[in-house]
Amino acid sequence: MRFHVAAYDAATSDATTARGSFCLAAGHEIFDHHFPERAVVPGNTVLEAAAQLAHLHEMAQSSGTTAFLLDRVVTARWTRLVGPDERVDITLSPKEAADGRRGYDVRCAVGDEPSATIEIEGRLVPHVVKTREDRP
Repeated sequence: MRFHVAAYDAATSDATTARGSFCLAAGHEIFDHHFPERAVVPGNTVLEAAAQLAHLHEMAQSSGTTAFLLDRVVTARWTRLVGPDERVDITLSPKEAADGRRGYDVRCAVGDEPSATIEIEGRLVPHVVKTREDRP
């Protein structure tokens, strides 16, 4: 992971919706090899941002006791390319998935323009923080 979701908007997120955003500057190393002639944010970077936001949402809703681990992208549909210095707003709607897993419907937009519709699934696992004494 080379970046973090720039903002998890706790003020507008609740049990039914998570909101956040990210923006990669034109000088970010990700653009060095991803179409240098016409820099484009890679689709997997948008997926990573959605997974990070889902994790932050689960942590916030559980007071830090439950983490989200992405293990499946069900669908992903890109409707707009995202370039450098463009803020991507992400809205996630959690839903139950099979076998006690968590799913999220993900909507991404640049301004008022939709850029992606994604469905992800993952496992909810206990979040355990080891102290220095617990580490080898």
